[in-house]
Amino acid sequence: MKNLKWLIFACLFSLKIMSASAQYLDNYKYIRFNLYQDPYNIGNTLYDAFANAGFQIVSNNEYEQMNMTDKALTLLAEYNYWVGRNDAYSGIQVCLDNRMHPIWESYQSVHGSSKSVFRKMTKNIVADIERSHYHFNPNPSPSTEHPYVYWNEDSIMNYLRSQTLLPIEGIYQEYEKNIKIAILQHQGNFFGITLSPKGENWKKYRTQIRLKPIDDNLYDATFDYYFWERMKKLGTLSGRTLEFSYGKYKHEKFVKVYPPESQGKKTAKVGNGQCKATGSGVLISDNIVITNYHVIEDANRVEAVVNVNGVPETYNARVLCSDKTNDLAIVCIKDENFKGQGEVPFKIVPNTIDVGTSVFTMGFPLATFLGDEVKITDGIVSSKTGYDGDVVTYQISAPIQPGNSGGPLFDKSGNLVGITNAGIDKSVADNVGYAIKTPYVLSLMDSAPITIPVPNGKNLVDRPLPELVKMFIPFVVYIKIY
Repeated sequence: MKNLKWLIFACLFSLKIMSASAQYLDNYKYIRFNLYQDPYNIGNTLYDAFANAGFQIVSNNEYEQMNMTDKALTLLAEYNYWVGRNDAYSGIQVCLDNRMHPIWESYQSVHGSSKSVFRKMTKNIVADIERSHYHFNPNPSPSTEHPYVYWNEDSIMNYLRSQTLLPIEGIYQEYEKNIKIAILQHQGNFFGITLSPKGENWKKYRTQIRLKPIDDNLYDATFDYYFWERMKKLGTLSGRTLEFSYGKYKHEKFVKVYPPESQGKKTAKVGNGQCKATGSGVLISDNIVITNYHVIEDANRVEAVVNVNGVPETYNARVLCSDKTNDLAIVCIKDENFKGQGEVPFKIVPNTIDVGTSVFTMGFPLATFLGDEVKITDGIVSSKTGYDGDVVTYQISAPIQPGNSGGPLFDKSGNLVGITNAGIDKSVADNVGYAIKTPYVLSLMDSAPITIPVPNGKNLVDRPLPELVKMFIPFVVYIKIY
C-alpha cells in the first residue's frame, strides 16, 4: 500500500533529456536492449520505434556472436524501474555500448514513480527517433571523443606494449572491491575502461571514467556508474598509486599493475648522459641479437656492448626487424671491428616448457646503480601464461628489474627458453616476472628479411650453473639506445 501511495502521489525531482543528431545516429545499424525491470511494458514501445525507423534489433546472445565490426555498429538501450525505501528511479538510456555518454537519456529521481511519467520519457525518445529521419550510413562520421570503443583486454595490452606511455597510462587494480581498470590517453584527456567482471556499478569493457588534467598529477575525474548517477571526484597520481576522492572522504585507491616499472623506461642515464634507454639482449648467431621491442622502439642510434675476452667492447648496431605486438626485436651488429663470439653454445627450445622448470635470467638490470656487469637471477616457471592469461609469456619467479628487458631466460640444461620483458612492482608482488616464449622468437627469426640460422648448441645437460653462466656471458649483450 505504501508503494501504491507513492505511485499516486509521485513527486518529480529531476528529469533529463538529451537528444542525438541524425548524423550521429546514422553511424549505427543495430540495436540491442537490456531490460532490468519493465513493469509498464515500455520495452515494446522502444522495440517498435527503432524497428520502424529501420534499425535491426539483435538479442544479447546474437550480439555476443557478432564480429567486432558489427559490434561497433550496435547501439545499446537500457531501461530500468526501481523503488526503494526512501526514493525511486525510473530511467531510459540509449547509448553506444562501452561509451560514457549516451545518445539519448531520460531519467527521473522520485518518491515513487508512475506509469505516466515513465511513458512520457519513452515518448520523448520515440519522438526524437522519428525526427532524426534515420538512414544507416556505411561510411560513418568519425568520432574521436571516446576512442576506445569496443577495446578489450587484448587490444589494451597490445597498445600498452607498443606505445611510449605517459605516467598515468596503464592497468590498475583496486584490491578492496576487486576492481580493475585501464587508463588510456587520447587528445590530452584520459579514459578509464573497466576490466573487472560485471558488477552493480562497474560494467566490463565500458568506458566509465573520464579524467581531465588540472595540474601536475591532479585530474578532474567523472565516474559513470549508472545512467542516472555520475559522480565527480578528484584523481591524484602518486608514483604507481592512483587515488580518487570526493570531499574529505577517500573512496578508491588503485595500484598500477601493468606495465611494470621495468617496461617502457626511457630515462636511464648511462656513461656520458646521452643514452636515453638501456636494455639487454642475447646473441644467437654471428651478429644477430634478440631483444625487446620496447627497448629499441624510440632508437635513433643503437649500440651493443659485448664481453670480448673479459673486456666490454662497444659496437654499432641497427634494428633489423621487430614485432611490437609480442614485444620482440632483432638487432644486427654492423661494425667492422666486431669479429663474432664463435659458436653459440645453447639451443633455442622450439616449444613451451613445463610449469616448475628451473630457470635463470642473465642481463644488465639497473646498470646506473649496479654496474654494467652481467647479473644472474634464478627461479622457476610459475605459470605458462603471463599477466592476465597472456599466452605469449611465461610468469617466472626470477625477479626482473629495469634493464633486464630483452635478456635471455635459460633452463638449467642450458637451453634458451624465453626473452625477459617485464616484472611486477614489489609494492604489488614479490618475485614475479614475465618472459616471452621462444616459439615467438623463432617465428620472428623466420620472418626476418635475411636468413638467420638457428643455433644447434651443445649438450649442456648436468653442467653446473657457474659453468653455464661463464659459457653464456659472451653472448649476453648490453644494449644502449640514443
